[in-house]
Amino acid sequence: MQHRRKLIRPAYVLEKAALYGRSRLTMDRDDVLMAFYPKTGSTWVRFFLYNMLSGGGPAPSFDEVNAAMPEYGNPSMFTPWAFSPRPRLVKTHLPHSPLLFAPHPTLLTVRDPRDIVVSLFHYARAKRTLEFEGGIDDLIYDAEMGLEPFFKHFASWRPRAGLVVRYEDLKSNPIEAFGGICDFCGVEGDAAAIEAALEKSSMRQMRQAQKESTESFKNHEPGFVFARKGTAGQWPDHFDDRALAYYGALCDRFGFDLYD
Repeated sequence: MQHRRKLIRPAYVLEKAALYGRSRLTMDRDDVLMAFYPKTGSTWVRFFLYNMLSGGGPAPSFDEVNAAMPEYGNPSMFTPWAFSPRPRLVKTHLPHSPLLFAPHPTLLTVRDPRDIVVSLFHYARAKRTLEFEGGIDDLIYDAEMGLEPFFKHFASWRPRAGLVVRYEDLKSNPIEAFGGICDFCGVEGDAAAIEAALEKSSMRQMRQAQKESTESFKNHEPGFVFARKGTAGQWPDHFDDRALAYYGALCDRFGFDLYD
């Protein structure tokens, strides 16, 4: 394995444990959990929902969205929810744990796991704190960021999810798919409002939003573009027969049948 990771510092572990504990205490029974494995559309969905909730204002920066839309285990959990009385929408990348998460309405997004690995590879190479130096073959089998962690994350949330949304459907049929998210999350808006919010959440707008952000990308290499491609079906150029066999075995093991 041609990559390194920093040793986890005890002070960091204690800090995160305190944030998780405080986050659970702040959860209201009406809060909606949004469970996203990394690179399954969390930023796109949160930008869209922010734009729906904030109405006709200008397109936001990453810093504005990250401050306003809470993430479990992050200080943003303790900022007053600006869009009350609508339910608070709480993002998490964590797998489900009964110690952390009480029952709440839960949205779960999913993406072809093979495309997740491709997207994560570019992200991992650019984020300094991950110190990833390997190739994509290393990442496919990685115990923390590879294929298997996705399957475990999905399996932990699937029985608890009131709505499961495929990233590919967000791309191919955005008005219907994002409209379903709005209905589930208690966000009002007709097709025209959804279309306007999608325009303000486009790849072009998110690239501009990154340029206008000072805090969100401090730990990334210069020149890193967060909204890189966002396309489906990138994986065939990166998965050999061994990797496809590994993917198939994981699908069988976890009963995962959302993709061919």
